[in-house]
Amino acid sequence: MSNQILSGNLARMNPDSPDLKRLFLAVFLMTALLMGYNAFFGPRSKPVSLAESETSTPMAPLVPVKPKAILPLETLNIPITETVLTKRLEPEASIRGGYTARLSSEGAKLEQLNLLGYEKPIAFSPNFSVVSRDSELALSPKSRFQTVAATSDSVTFVQQTQDRIQVEHRYQLTERPFVVAHEVSFKNLGLATRHLSIDLEMNTSELAGHESDQLAVTWNVNNKHHRFGQKDLQEKPEHAQASPRYVGFDRRYFLMSLAPETPSLFQGAKTAFQHVDGSDQFGIRLEAKSFSLSAGATQTFAFSSYLGPKQIGLLQNTGYGLEENIDYGWFGVLSRPLLWLLIWIDQWVKNFGIAIILLTIFIKLLTFPLTQKSFASQQEMKKIAPQLKEIQKKYSHDKAMLGQKQMEFYREKGINPMAGCLPMLIQMPVWFALYQMLGNSVELYEQPFYGWILDLTKPDPYYAFPVLMGVSMLISQLVIPPQIDESQPQMKYVLWFMPLFLTFVMLNLPAGLSLYMLVNNLLTIAQQVYVRRRSESLT
Repeated sequence: MSNQILSGNLARMNPDSPDLKRLFLAVFLMTALLMGYNAFFGPRSKPVSLAESETSTPMAPLVPVKPKAILPLETLNIPITETVLTKRLEPEASIRGGYTARLSSEGAKLEQLNLLGYEKPIAFSPNFSVVSRDSELALSPKSRFQTVAATSDSVTFVQQTQDRIQVEHRYQLTERPFVVAHEVSFKNLGLATRHLSIDLEMNTSELAGHESDQLAVTWNVNNKHHRFGQKDLQEKPEHAQASPRYVGFDRRYFLMSLAPETPSLFQGAKTAFQHVDGSDQFGIRLEAKSFSLSAGATQTFAFSSYLGPKQIGLLQNTGYGLEENIDYGWFGVLSRPLLWLLIWIDQWVKNFGIAIILLTIFIKLLTFPLTQKSFASQQEMKKIAPQLKEIQKKYSHDKAMLGQKQMEFYREKGINPMAGCLPMLIQMPVWFALYQMLGNSVELYEQPFYGWILDLTKPDPYYAFPVLMGVSMLISQLVIPPQIDESQPQMKYVLWFMPLFLTFVMLNLPAGLSLYMLVNNLLTIAQQVYVRRRSESLT
């Protein structure tokens, strides 16, 4: 939305006509829609990391572990050990730092993965573990494994159960950024054939009031993407009756996913949610089909886990369709090219705030011919205002005839009374697309401008940009005072109220959006002054 809304665009139309009322109604409805969308579907709190809500554990240096003889669980009191793997990524403009993975021999779990290169710690706690669905296999998330092999980028855990089933977990950091390969193998060391049913479980805990309203469960089943928020899971658990392409946790700017390499080995997935000790706990179980192991036979399940930022190139690189988790809604057709253009500009100016300013100028130049024609039409409306007033006075007793005579008069003068709506109609989609882009693009996460603006995706902490935006709207009305019909003095108060109302709306929206609106308003004021002076010189 731009300051066209409050300058000449609304008020220069005939206040008695339904056009002005419809336009005001459209402005209020669009603003209310944005407020409602932000209230019910938008971000409610800052996306703090798990590291802020959990007690951090110092990461011990990696020490290679010598292979040990695998002993039955009941004959060995296995201590819990931790292994840390670190992956440094090649410096690229689009990929930050790398990541560090911490794995525990309790449950052979990937306990935490920390992303490097962010101002605030970004940590995932997927807690991958294998659980048994029946009594044939004594296995739980608390089962203790032995660490039998560890290198700089891989670790292997092994356990022999009381049922003489050897369970092996192997984690490998791959060359694909933020992708961890995970294999789980079951080997029958006994003489009798065993029939097993297992689930692969992943879960995470979030503190209520912080990330719980940011986090959602996501999966793809039968080539359809499904997303379940906290409210959905509180009402009832979800159960997919078919093999999922992937399952995971969506954290707005980041994704934690698990994709089976052979989906046909699985039969479905379940979600779970519970509130325990002030913490919202989410869980997903990937259900494997029951299988049989003859003596000495081995069954292996292979997975790929993506635990990283929701950058479309990185998600596409996995090959599992994870890019569908970047959702810009209806305005994706605009949000995606706007993001591409912002990233391209940022490569030259090295500041996304400056990139937003240059993007605003580019859009203004792109729409200049249309808005110029619109403003010129408004100036013509100002010239014919006395004649229009005479028509209104003459036919004030007959509204139908008044509307007909007004339209005939407009056609005679070659003026489109709705031309004033055009600048607003052009800016509205851009406004919504930019709002969606700022709220869902990790490329802009933690990107500063100057001074107090440390993150363009967060609201301005001092409300400076929203207030300046409102002031610019008021200035636009002073530069080109709107014409108010004397019979409708209340319209004057409505016009002056609109900047205050929109300022209030912008207080809790991203600072990057306020910056765009402010710059657009200033450019529009300059354009309107130019049109007015040109019109006066021609007169």
